[in-house]
Amino acid sequence: MKLEVGMYVRLKDNEVGNHIAQIKQLLGLDNMTQLNVFHVFSNYEWERVYEDDVTKASHNIIDLIEEGDLIKIEVYKGSEQSILEVEKNFGFLGVLLPYHEGAVFEQLKEITIKEVLTHEQYEANVCKVGDEGE
Repeated sequence: MKLEVGMYVRLKDNEVGNHIAQIKQLLGLDNMTQLNVFHVFSNYEWERVYEDDVTKASHNIIDLIEEGDLIKIEVYKGSEQSILEVEKNFGFLGVLLPYHEGAVFEQLKEITIKEVLTHEQYEANVCKVGDEGE
C-alpha cells in the first residue's frame, strides 16, 4: 500500500494500543530498516512511525473505524457532541442515536465524526471499577 501525506492510518499496538493518526510528513527511507518513515499527528502530539507500523490506510477515516471503537460525533450541526460505540447492523458500521421515541441506527457515512478512540486504546487505558483482587 502506498502511503501519502494526508492519509489516515490505523497503527499497530504501542503503549496506548492501536490508534488512528493522520500522516503529516514523509521523512524518507530509514537507512537501517529500509522502511519509509512518517510523522503523524494523533492524540494531540507528533509521532514518528515506520510503514510496517501501519495496519490500514485510507484517505477516508471511516474506512479505518472498526466495531467497538468509540467516536465523538455531532448529532446535528451545532448540537452538543456525543460519544457513542460503533456497532455493526445489517453488515454496516454505525451508531445508535438516542431519540425521544427510541434509538435510530445511523451509518458512519451519514454522521459528522469529530474524534475516534479505538477499542484497543480504550482497553489499554481503561480503569475498571469494582474488580475484586485489584
